[in-house]
Amino acid sequence: MQYSVVNYVVQFFMNNLEIIKNIAFSLASLAIFIGSVIFYIKIYFNSNKIRDINIRIESIQTNIDKMDLEEMSPLVMDRSLFHAVQKRELEHQVLKLQREKNNLLEEISIYKIFKK
Repeated sequence: MQYSVVNYVVQFFMNNLEIIKNIAFSLASLAIFIGSVIFYIKIYFNSNKIRDINIRIESIQTNIDKMDLEEMSPLVMDRSLFHAVQKRELEHQVLKLQREKNNLLEEISIYKIFKK
């Protein structure tokens, strides 16, 4: 009795091997398509975030450059401590934004995405 059930299952797979193979290929291609769509969506959103971060970094760098030029002016000598503190804060903001940008770049790396 048990032999006939196993024989029946093996015979079923042998008769329908072409259909099973087609279904497996369809499911595999569907999984690859969905994975690539998710991958490209993640890259698109992270690249927009990176672009925004780059714009913010550029504006902060412009402010730092303006402060450097103002420090060279002899009229602003009494504000040099205030400018130094403000410049240091802006430099820290740039470093923070660069770390955030690096984290986003790591998120869209292929290794990280397929690891998740």
